[in-house]
Parts: sequence; structure tokens; C-alpha cells
Amino acid sequence: MKITNQQISFAKIDHPIEAFVTPPNDTLAGLLMDKLPKDSIDISGNIGDKTFGYTYSMKENKIKMHGSYDGLTFDADGILSKEVNIKGTTGENSLTSKITPQNMGPFNDSQTGEISVKEKLDFNVWTGIISVNGSIGGEELVETIKTSDDGTKILDFGNIGKWKIDREVVKTDRGFHIKGTIGDLQFEEFITAK
Repeated sequence: MKITNQQISFAKIDHPIEAFVTPPNDTLAGLLMDKLPKDSIDISGNIGDKTFGYTYSMKENKIKMHGSYDGLTFDADGILSKEVNIKGTTGENSLTSKITPQNMGPFNDSQTGEISVKEKLDFNVWTGIISVNGSIGGEELVETIKTSDDGTKILDFGNIGKWKIDREVVKTDRGFHIKGTIGDLQFEEFITAK
């Protein structure tokens, strides 16, 4: 099923793809950010014709994110202890997330606007492949993140219900560049350590 630019709006987060690209629900972005120094990371990009950009920092055990999604203010704060708890807003949408450690990888239980997100990560120590399974807005999420055969990029593929995820990551000077599609929409994101 085709999704158009007109169907994506962060004024009201009521579509699974909108929730998927809003922190901390995009597992790929989270994994890449984890590889960079946490004192200040710049994230910018677009999904279709909607742009987003924010900064992420973690000092001691406090997480702070601030920026915008399609011109709407995005603010979120979190605490890292045995689990991660994040609360925030994007425009009029409230965001809550609880990430708890479990066997083989964490579980993310989020509410993003009107969309409920449940994601379980599984790290296969033998193959290095990361599997993400769960649901976003009642749509089944199946995602695989792995290194390409030649070792030059990270591949991210799967589905959110009927919408296909197909992205790849390359290293940049101070971070990562993600490019691909979610549904039929072009997706691009730069994650850069300051």
C-alpha cells in the first residue's frame, strides 16, 4: 500500500511510520547513536518532504533531546538507570517510552502521539545480526539490521505492516549517513558527533 507525503504529518502522530521515525522508536538510529560520544550528537534528516533535526546529549544519567519535526518543537528528557524512561512532546503529541533490559536485547514500550509501539531487540552473538520484532500502531514490525557481506555498510530491512523498510548506512567523518525508503517515502538521516 502506497503512502504519500500528504499522509505524513507530525502535527498529529497517528500513523505507524510517523511513530517509527520519532525517538526513541527507530532502533537503527539508536544503535548508531550508541557508537558515538554521548555528550552531543546532531541528528538531521527527512522522511518524504518532512524534515527533522535535533540534538541528543547524555550527561551522567540524564538524557536530553531538543529540536523539531516538520517545524514543530520536539523536546524529550530521560533518565538512564536499570531501565531508560523518556518523556517528551512533539508539537501537541505526548511521547513516553520505557526501555527495559531483557535476554538477548532490550524491550521498548512507547506511546507516541496516538500510536503504541512495542519493540523487542534480539542480538545474535554468532552472526552479529540484530532482529527487531513487535508492533507499531497495531501493525506488525519485523526488522533485520546486519553488516553487508563486503563489510562496507549496514543494511536495515523489513516491514511495518504493509510498508517496507529498506535502508543502508555508511560511515561519515564524524558519524553515519542513513539512506533508503520507508513505505514509498524517501528517508535520509545524518547522525553526527559534535
